[in-house]
Amino acid sequence: MKKTIAICVLIAVAIGLGSFYWVKQQRECKEAEYNYQVIRKGLLILSEEYNKGAEKVQYLKEYEETKNKIVKEH
Repeated sequence: MKKTIAICVLIAVAIGLGSFYWVKQQRECKEAEYNYQVIRKGLLILSEEYNKGAEKVQYLKEYEETKNKIVKEH
């Protein structure tokens, strides 16, 4: 009888520890996924803003080239 109780206690402890470990792993996985999505969104916004800036720089280069042509002609 005592052996059976001891085995049941060991099984319960093993299940409890296993459950704790599994829940911890799931939480860490969800946190990692959330952090990935936040960083991904931030990098996407950064990329969009960089591209807008690059377009404006190209426009300024064209403006400068045109201005230089006009100045040289006069």
